[in-house]
Amino acid sequence: MFPNNSELISAYPLQSKVFGHRFTPNQSLYEYILEFLLVAISRKTVGNNEEEALFPMNPDVYDKEIKYFPEGKVGLKRFIFFNKSKLEGKFEMDTMAYELCVKYLKDRIEIETAREFIDEDYVISLFQNLLYGFNAVIQNRSWFAQSLLPICKEAIFPEMMGMKKDRNGKYDNSFDEEFIDNVDTKFEKNRYNFMARGGEVYYLHVLKALNDYPKYSHEIEQGFNNLLNQFNEFSLLSNFIESVWEEGEGEGFKQPEINKTLGVIPDGFNNREEKTLVELKNILTSTMHPFEKIDILSYGIILQIITMSYQQAKFASGQKLGCWIFDINCNRGTSHPEVKKLAQNAFSKYEEVYLKALYNNVEGNIKEGKGGKLRSEQETIDEAVNNSLKVYRKLGKRIGIIRPVNEKGMRFTLNETILKFLVTSLIAPGTKMTLDRFLYKIHDHFRIVIGQYEYKKEILEGNVETLSDVSFLDKNKEDFHIMLKECGFLRELSDSTSIVENPYKEVTL
Repeated sequence: MFPNNSELISAYPLQSKVFGHRFTPNQSLYEYILEFLLVAISRKTVGNNEEEALFPMNPDVYDKEIKYFPEGKVGLKRFIFFNKSKLEGKFEMDTMAYELCVKYLKDRIEIETAREFIDEDYVISLFQNLLYGFNAVIQNRSWFAQSLLPICKEAIFPEMMGMKKDRNGKYDNSFDEEFIDNVDTKFEKNRYNFMARGGEVYYLHVLKALNDYPKYSHEIEQGFNNLLNQFNEFSLLSNFIESVWEEGEGEGFKQPEINKTLGVIPDGFNNREEKTLVELKNILTSTMHPFEKIDILSYGIILQIITMSYQQAKFASGQKLGCWIFDINCNRGTSHPEVKKLAQNAFSKYEEVYLKALYNNVEGNIKEGKGGKLRSEQETIDEAVNNSLKVYRKLGKRIGIIRPVNEKGMRFTLNETILKFLVTSLIAPGTKMTLDRFLYKIHDHFRIVIGQYEYKKEILEGNVETLSDVSFLDKNKEDFHIMLKECGFLRELSDSTSIVENPYKEVTL
């Protein structure tokens, strides 16, 4: 495990012991990258040592407890989301705080224009709509559970839940000492409702990988720093709003104190370490627009997580590395019948591996459930399935690699966003390779099987059914060829040679 801390893992439920602490169904696609970046930008301690780097290069990370201390920034979050959020969760104290924040901002705004319609209300609305336009997670949530895209460090918020029992007090519209002391602190700061540790697990994976392969540390550290500092205007605006709120509340005002302890990840993630770093490096060192980069990384991180979780399931069940068979034309509804059949069978076996990993490790995990009753082995397994296998299935559907969504005949496929991630992460910026070489790289990094060659290699390794004729996979490869061409990544030099190229240039970090 990493870090090597048996005390942390002793109280874990089964799914966390097998796959890392932890994944739950409520975490949305963008909350994985947001939680990952939140850990990275926060002040950290490794053992007793303070760390300011995004990814501390410190031998103590292997066996010392790692904590991080995110900044609450409740005032900024309330300013952006409160007015546009659903009524539930709009407690009186937050209504008062929102109105006071707006008042403080109006007092600080100076307008020099001859246009009569531009006044303080117009500017406030402009600020709100500008920031709100970069929302990442809205859904049907209260304002405190919503999030922005990581357009700058200041726009990355920790999870803080406003509970009715804590925030439903009555106030006489006076901003007294009690109000000042509590308005931004009465939140549940250490619950994991939506940011449910999936990003923390990925952070630990990258942290260990960098300490094991330090030659990538500068480019990964600087790459993420650059990504989060591309838009200085957003940082200045966000800092202005938060600082005006805090200054307006005066000396007695308290920021919420948040500290979180990172969990552990299992040893089965190890085989992905350098591969993950290569993929991140290629994207972070490209000239891709920052917003596009954030989007591609959000999808790609999920693909990486699903991949390493599957390889961990293989590891935990005592099996060799597994593979995925992708039915490329599944999304278009024109699959070759043999490809479709093979991909469906492979998907069923893929999910069986998760079950085997859980059953192999269930001993000693039966614990007391609700009401003090002992939880049976099957109840333990059922809970673990809901918080591992079903989460990965849900994530796969969200990023478009598992189809159809109705769960009948499910299999792996590709969409344009994941294809773009594969091209830009496996081919260095400004370079190219043959189609066959690219298929080899996809198989090497993600164990994805598309054509004959990759399938025959898996036969030799004993991972798939031995078939005398797999020529029907040529149609799958041809569909992949067409998809690359339609997305602008393919250049044909002759009838027999096709080149896949990364269209972005390289930047020096």
